[in-house]
Amino acid sequence: MKNSFLYAFIFLILIGCNSKKDAYNFEKIIFHSSRCFGSCPIINLQVNSDKSILLSKTSTSTMKKASVSANNDELEYFKGTLSDNLFNKLTSELAKTQNVNFEGINCCDAPLKSMIIYQGGKRKEIETMFPPEESANLIATLYEISSLENLTKVSEKFEIETIKHQE
Repeated sequence: MKNSFLYAFIFLILIGCNSKKDAYNFEKIIFHSSRCFGSCPIINLQVNSDKSILLSKTSTSTMKKASVSANNDELEYFKGTLSDNLFNKLTSELAKTQNVNFEGINCCDAPLKSMIIYQGGKRKEIETMFPPEESANLIATLYEISSLENLTKVSEKFEIETIKHQE
């Protein structure tokens, strides 16, 4: 009886391990969120596969003004490294949205969200004001990363790659 309980327990553990999604491997992911006519922050975030991050975002003082005309002079610049837990959360959410269609209407006063994902030597661009519901956790995780308080504020300005719009 004890042996059958032990075998059943081991079987359940193995099943649980096999049902986990494989980690989503990427070279880097870039996330941008644009200004809106309210107090939407400008966010430019790059997460690299080594867990290092670059972030530029609207300064807190600019956000309080709720100015629509924010420009690069009003951005604050940060560098840091993601914790293993947050990095794993990001890769898990990326894996869940691999096949999600992000096409949508870009029409109104809402922040335009864009992502550039480098995986396996390929570049994938995504841009929409209204991401699909299946990506809500991914977007929330990217906002969570952009709100980290343990990042180092730097004085040097840097550019983070943007979507290449066709003319």
